Amino acid sequence: MDANVMAPIFSQHLNQYIYEVWPARPELNNIKELIQVHGNDIVEATSINADTQADGLISYADEVLCIRTADCLPVCFTSNKGHALIHAGWRGIAKEILLDDKLKQISPETIYIGPHIRALNYEVSAEFTKNFPKSNNFKEIEGRIFFDISQEAIDQLSKNYPQSEIIDCGIDTYSHTDFYSYRNGDIEKRNWNVLRKI
Repeated sequence: MDANVMAPIFSQHLNQYIYEVWPARPELNNIKELIQVHGNDIVEATSINADTQADGLISYADEVLCIRTADCLPVCFTSNKGHALIHAGWRGIAKEILLDDKLKQISPETIYIGPHIRALNYEVSAEFTKNFPKSNNFKEIEGRIFFDISQEAIDQLSKNYPQSEIIDCGIDTYSHTDFYSYRNGDIEKRNWNVLRKI
């Protein structure tokens, strides 16, 4: 993957929005980004500055929202009231970032989950399972434990947004060479996820 080739490596239309993944920071106007901390705070794009620490952005206008991932879930919320883009790692999902009341305010019509690590490549320890004590999304194969973080997110979303269409792109960052993956050795590099109006 050549970060100098400035074109998106993936894109998906979501009604009046487009979601894209770039190999480096895209040169787009009005782009909003955060200092991500693997938490569960979501902030309005109009209120952020260079020091804002959070893991989700929400906009009621035309801001271009941007988060960085390298195995965590990028989750897009879109409606005619606004749009949001969330960085949801296991810590954020355990802290229920996807259930934040701010997201309900835009009455999401479509929720789209972008490229992230998939269950067959997401091995965890027995100790890790304590972070999700009620989860049915662990699978043991030949003594090894794997976590389906996609399904964990979908389970939360389905309960909280029953009227929304939930779409998972199905792409695995670990095995798909177009994307950076922390577990596959991309310690510093990140996928730049962008959600913007068309």
